[in-house]
Formats: sequence, structure tokens, C-alpha cells
Amino acid sequence: MTVKPINQFSVLHERLKQGKFIKDCYRLLYQRELWQELRTSYHTKSWQRSRNHDLSKLLFALRSSNWGTIAQMIKRTWVMESLIYVIELLFISPCLRSAYHSSPEQSLNHIKANWENVHWVIKLRYQSRPNTFTNRICHLIDDQRFIKLISLFFSHLQQSQKERFNGLCLAIQLSQHVIYPQALPITSSSCFYCFSNQTVYLALICNKNSTLLLVERLKEKLASDYSIHFHHFSKPIRLAGYSIRYSQRHNCIRFEITKQALEHIAQLHQYGSMCNKKPYPRGALIHLPIDQIANIYARECFVVACLFKYADNYSFLGQLFYFAQLSLLRTIALKKGCSVTKAGKWLKEQGYKPIRLPKQPALFSFHVDTYQLASRIH
Repeated sequence: MTVKPINQFSVLHERLKQGKFIKDCYRLLYQRELWQELRTSYHTKSWQRSRNHDLSKLLFALRSSNWGTIAQMIKRTWVMESLIYVIELLFISPCLRSAYHSSPEQSLNHIKANWENVHWVIKLRYQSRPNTFTNRICHLIDDQRFIKLISLFFSHLQQSQKERFNGLCLAIQLSQHVIYPQALPITSSSCFYCFSNQTVYLALICNKNSTLLLVERLKEKLASDYSIHFHHFSKPIRLAGYSIRYSQRHNCIRFEITKQALEHIAQLHQYGSMCNKKPYPRGALIHLPIDQIANIYARECFVVACLFKYADNYSFLGQLFYFAQLSLLRTIALKKGCSVTKAGKWLKEQGYKPIRLPKQPALFSFHVDTYQLASRIH
């Protein structure tokens, strides 16, 4: 046994990697030191808010196999985050953990830095039924209590955080059926991973024949769980609202904003229909002060600008900002009961500045959380 309780899961991970059975996983969860290390490893704020008697209650329930209490405790954030960390240590390859945890901005930086020589991209989209997933990942675990705990965990995670559940399933399936059995006919240095919601992209530095061989092996292993497609990197992939491809004309990777992304953002923020060129007022905001309405529009547009700060066609974003300005004028006109022209004149007289597209280099000095917006763009 290793000294640190959390390292014992790394030992079990190596046994699973070699296709060996593992036992007594459940007993490891009895140790108070393990949960304290999980707190340190994950740095979750909810740990600070949790009390010691909550941990004592959980440990007593685990020792006595009180599944009713365990099911209730799993719903607590600190228990859920800790179990997710344990599952990752046990089932997911280290080379996938960094990609699985990457934010949209980190994924974009990874692509910019490492995908310059990529030729082919394989797209895998998870479509398995969750009720059979636990049976497949636990076939080497000879510990019924631990399997039952995992089943409860996955059931709650799927109901409460479906996107996270799908991403976790993707990483586990790739680890078990592709990386560990060495199903890749290429070296690990020639393959890069990028996660996006229920999709994972495998970027390959190899020829077409090797790619076809890999696709066939992936379909043999994962066809029942994934839809699998591949294409040349000169055709775009969709990630965080960007269209990303290798441009032979510019001889570099291009990050481009698409018209469809702008239309979707306008729809999400209720600016109106960009495809029909019809801006709408936002009736839900008319009860607010005009200062607050203007700040809401400005803040939304600034987050969009920060999301697309890597775009090579950044100026294309100006169309959305102009459309947001038209929606703002209509919202103010609706609030004041006047025409759009009079609303515009009134805002100008009061010193309100129009919504302008900020300069692209200036955005790199800001650290804005764009995850929620990026995850909602098709």
C-alpha cells in the first residue's frame, strides 16, 4: 500500500490499465484522510462550508452500507466533486485528464499551439444509454458495493449535470477502449484530444491510410456508443462558436466567427432575428432603470467580444454589436413610449455612448468567464 490514501487509486488505475481485476475499492473510502486529501486536491469552496459532522455522517453511512443516506449525501456538492475526482483517478488516462478539464479558452490555445501540422480530424459524439454504461466500465471491479456506489453517482450526475456526465463518459470510454489497449496505430505524440460538450475531436498527424485504419478500429470498439466521422482539417470543426480549420491559402490555422454563431447569440440574448434583419425590444427589461438596461447590453456584448478575441475575422463581430444597439434603442423606445428615433436622440442627449466593438488586442488583458456562453453556442 502507498502512504497517501489518494495514491492508492493511482495503483488501482494501473491495474485496470493492465486489464487486471481490482478488489476492496470501497474500503478505501472509509479513510478520513482520503476525503481531506480530496479537499486539498480539488480546492472546492463547498468544502469550507461543510462541517466535520457531515463527513462523519458520510463515513458512518459508507461503513454501514446505508444506501439511503449515501444517496442523499451524493447530492451534496462537496461529495459529488470528490467522487468525480476519484472516478477520474481510477478510470481516466492522465493524457486525457488535462483535455477533459480544459476550458474553451484553454482548448483554443491548445489548438493554436499544437495543431499546426494536423492533417485529419476524427469526431466522436457520445450516444450510449446510461443504464448500461456502469456495467461496461466496472467489468474488472470485483467489489459489488463500489459498483453500487458508482451506479448511484452516475445516476445523480446524469440527472443534475448531463453535459458533465457525457464528457466524463467520453473520457472513460476513450481511456478503456482506445488508449489502454493501444488501439491507436500511431504514436501518442501524433494525436491530440479536444473535448466539447458531448463531442471529442482526435487530431492526427498522419496520412489518410493510418487515419482510415484508426477509424475502423474505433468503429469496432465504440460504434455502439459513438457516432464516428472523420475529415481533413481543411474542413472546419465547431468549438465554442468558432469555425476552426487549416487554411491552405493563409498557411495557418484560422479561427473564424460564423454567421450562424452570431445569429444564435442574437437569439440567446433576445436581440431579435439577424437572419431576417429584425431587431426586437426586450420587454422583460423595461421595468429596470435605463442605466441598468444599457449596462446589461454593454456587459453582454463585452463577454461576446472576450469569447471571440482569438478570431481572425474579429471585425465581423461588429454586425452583432450594431444589431444589439438597434435592440437597445427599441427597448428604450418601448419603455419611454416613443419612437426609436426619439429614443436615440434622448440617449445621445443624456451622454450614453453607442455599443462599440472594442479593439481586439485590448481584450487579452481581461480575464472574463465565457464558459456558459461558449457551451450554449452551436
